[in-house]
Amino acid sequence: MGCNNLEKESPTLVLVNKLSLGTWSKYLDENLFTQSEGFAELPYLSNSGEIMRDSVIALNESEHNLATKNVSCNNEVLEASMYYRRIMDGLWLFGTEVNVKQPIVCRALYDEIQESNMYVLSFAVFNYYYPINILNEDFVRLSSMTNTLYKPNTKAINYFYKGSNGLFFNVGFTKEWALKYLNTSAGVAVKMNQFLDGKIGLVNWVDIMPNAEVLIQELWTILSTNEEGEGSLQELANIIIEAGSHFFNQAMLDPRIDQKIILKKDDFQKLAKAEQIILSELSSPFIGVNQIAHAVNMSATKLKASFKSIYGFSMLQYHKERNMLLAYQILKDSDTQIKFVTELVGFTSVSKFSAAFKKRFGLLPSSLRKNEGEFII
Repeated sequence: MGCNNLEKESPTLVLVNKLSLGTWSKYLDENLFTQSEGFAELPYLSNSGEIMRDSVIALNESEHNLATKNVSCNNEVLEASMYYRRIMDGLWLFGTEVNVKQPIVCRALYDEIQESNMYVLSFAVFNYYYPINILNEDFVRLSSMTNTLYKPNTKAINYFYKGSNGLFFNVGFTKEWALKYLNTSAGVAVKMNQFLDGKIGLVNWVDIMPNAEVLIQELWTILSTNEEGEGSLQELANIIIEAGSHFFNQAMLDPRIDQKIILKKDDFQKLAKAEQIILSELSSPFIGVNQIAHAVNMSATKLKASFKSIYGFSMLQYHKERNMLLAYQILKDSDTQIKFVTELVGFTSVSKFSAAFKKRFGLLPSSLRKNEGEFII
């Protein structure tokens, strides 16, 4: 992945006549790492496993090791190492370890000539770092464990912030594969089939998978220490089938699956931007729906309904949840006084903060340190 376009400013992406693998190099020359609202563009194609793989291999200055099926880069924007595997017909796995040096926005795009039949289920465990004492340059880690499911031709967008790092897996699968291999109850199988055929393009979940960090580390160990072989492929398939079955059995119980809200392709970019605004303001009181709606150019009414349909929380609830998780991590990982943590996460009094903390975690902030090692979120 090159840095030849790092200084280029581009308010909008430069388009080619018809985006495809054939025009992909030209598209990358014009758009890779261009700056848009403080984020460097990192696009990829998502029609199928083969096309996604080839689009990443084509990124400027990336190094491709065919023997290990690895694509790596290290430049001014990011350091990353991605392993890919075609597990079986209809199933691909992409695992990436990344260290973000500059803010990045990753965009799923599509070859307009080729068919698009790949659904993508992502598993991510990422660490974000927030300053808690600017003078001493102390930072606190906020872990984020998320799952996102998006459907063919959905222009999914992810923002990654400077200093963040972690493991990110994309499981690419066809509808036929999911219906054949995933172990779901009869009722869930019906809902899954309806969902995969429906018009809802993308849904996001927070912490829906138990032991997500263990699962992701297990996948990464297999990918990064083994060349492709029948044994490792079967092992990867077994893990993915077990994890995917659990995911769909849980996800299809979510009432959002039955929602009637249908979003346009451009709406996903606006919602991702809304989430980015919320996460950038965790140390301040919630700025309000109207201000965020204005910033992302969407009506407040539509933004409220659309955000909850994608993230499962209202924007205020999402701010509170991330805010509390940040406070929990600060108290657990540092000696910062509770009164300073109160101010850092935007509360005006220790009593209000303590009450909110106890409501979320079941104990007071002062008790967390006394019981450290015994408390689980």
